[in-house]
Amino acid sequence: MENLIFKKPQLFATIISVLLLTSIFLLTTSLPVQAQAVPEYDTVPYLSFRPNPVGVGQTVLVNMWIKPATHVGRKLTGFQVTITKPSGQQMVETMDSYYGDATSWFEFVADEIGEWKLQFDFLGTQFPEEEVNGGFMEPPRVTLGACYYKPSTTGEQTLVVQEDAVNSWPASDLPTDYWTRPISPEHREWWSIAGNYPWNTKGGSMYPGWPADTNAYASNYKFIPWVQAPNTAHIAWRRAVNIGGLIGGSMYHSSLGGMSLGGSAPSVIYSGRCYQSVTKPGGDNVLQCYDLRTGEVYWEISPNPIPMTMGFFGPSPGALYLTYEEPNPETPGAESRSGQGVSLVSIGNRLVKINPWDGTITMNVSGMSGTFYNDPYVLSLQNLGGEYRLINWTIQQNAGDLVYAPGGGQPTTTDFAARVRNNVTWPLGSGFGVVYDYESCIGASVSTISDPETRTWIGTTIRAASMITGELLWEKTIPDACYSGSTAAADHGKVAFACNNMYWMAFNLQDGSLAWKSELTDYPWGCWWGYTVASAYGNVYGLAYDGVYAFDWDDGTINWKYEAPTEFTYETPYDGLNSFMGGIVIADGKVYSQNNEHTPTSPITRGWKLHCINAFTGEGIWSITGSMSPGAIADGYLTAGNMYDSYMYVFGKGKSETTVSAPDV
Repeated sequence: MENLIFKKPQLFATIISVLLLTSIFLLTTSLPVQAQAVPEYDTVPYLSFRPNPVGVGQTVLVNMWIKPATHVGRKLTGFQVTITKPSGQQMVETMDSYYGDATSWFEFVADEIGEWKLQFDFLGTQFPEEEVNGGFMEPPRVTLGACYYKPSTTGEQTLVVQEDAVNSWPASDLPTDYWTRPISPEHREWWSIAGNYPWNTKGGSMYPGWPADTNAYASNYKFIPWVQAPNTAHIAWRRAVNIGGLIGGSMYHSSLGGMSLGGSAPSVIYSGRCYQSVTKPGGDNVLQCYDLRTGEVYWEISPNPIPMTMGFFGPSPGALYLTYEEPNPETPGAESRSGQGVSLVSIGNRLVKINPWDGTITMNVSGMSGTFYNDPYVLSLQNLGGEYRLINWTIQQNAGDLVYAPGGGQPTTTDFAARVRNNVTWPLGSGFGVVYDYESCIGASVSTISDPETRTWIGTTIRAASMITGELLWEKTIPDACYSGSTAAADHGKVAFACNNMYWMAFNLQDGSLAWKSELTDYPWGCWWGYTVASAYGNVYGLAYDGVYAFDWDDGTINWKYEAPTEFTYETPYDGLNSFMGGIVIADGKVYSQNNEHTPTSPITRGWKLHCINAFTGEGIWSITGSMSPGAIADGYLTAGNMYDSYMYVFGKGKSETTVSAPDV
């Protein structure tokens, strides 16, 4: 019994679940019978198992079915399989069929060498007259007459279990050289490097090779799973985003900082294609699709279907994400047919889905701005005049209202209220310093306390609330002033943040107790922090004016510090070091970050670089001149916008060592 497996692994098992069109119409025409007579149908059973022969200790897939099939609204009961081992021990399993196709399946482990016997007995099924869901080209509900499916048996069939293992399909090695899309399904193992950007689904230990101590949910903590990231500073191509560099002449050494906060990077990378809002000459804003590896433009949509939003630094294109929607099963209990529905999605006052192949808008319904934390779920805050509601809702086409249909097609839900899964009062408000730990379902807020007369920061208030009920779990005030709420991160059951005087603190989300106070960072510049944070591999990463720090989530130990010394100490005020500020992303065991300042002034500091750092040890891997803000990562490529020259660069392997420049936009 313990060797029987009744749940198929999501990614690697194959079953037979074929919906026969003839079964949909079966029983829709009444046979001429005498009054009160219940039709009886002879049945023919079928039994299949593979592999045969099989190696001892290997898994056997068993499929069984009955002819004729049933109407799509009915299933058969009384499927029984008797398995007899060479030792004479028997295992008897009973189950129901799927709806409509009269099939079923299971797996077991063959643990004895010799000849096994398998027999499928159908014990018969009696159906009453009943109303069921209609099938293809039928009304939503139909009435079916009573009938009886008569018992039948296959008799015994032989399975040979041998000492030698039977080989599975050989695994495909991961590529080490230049590769392109599309990836053949025969390279099934490449799934682990074929992830897209951004990450908005749930990860975790359910996936082979998931990195230890890394958050399972997407967040704002800059981690990108299932991708390769460049190991060298090889430039595949670049394109200008603005006029940049020194102005010259009477402007002396002033520069045009057209990308002062790092510049332009694609919002989405899917299947080797980049999707980005781009302003063309003349001011026309378009949604553009171009090739990640070459920069070739595939299409542009004008007007841009992605609305502009007003952010902290002014108007900018709204957020764009990827969403995956598996077709619904054609019958209850069955699996959906192969093939994911993939859409670009803009989440705001309108919920807009776009076909990534040609830019066609496929859905445009009412929505709400929020955090796309776990596809298809969004977490939104509604401000009702100072009182907040935390709303958890779905972007699924049918809002999760399952409809069984041929091909898995689904209707579109236009009523936003039908999309809401949870709606609670939220005591923490919004803004910088409000963060969420999706695994513990606890949110936290970190806010500084100012002296009411001097406006000097004199402490911090930390609060936590349940994301399920909206209940305020705890609140505490400490005399340590938070550096900025934008350094706060909720992960590993804790909320951590940078403090003003060269240390970080973390508090347990469940009860508010102090989890740790970190070691001191280096004096004196280790008290200035960038307004960002990253979390992965058991570390919380902070950018300081004297380097990049990795703090251990368990106890606040500084696991490593990375420094970027300047060649000429007169170039910066930071005691011979270049400051870190702005962008940080983490992927493939690497941290990418840049040198910058809060408010760069002229002349721009020379020697600033983009750095690639080992995320586990803090050792430098490569660097390249330019204050380049790291952006999207996928397929072994990194995009980065350079403040020095206002170009977007794409780093990664090329077909040759020759750098290829893309046409300017």
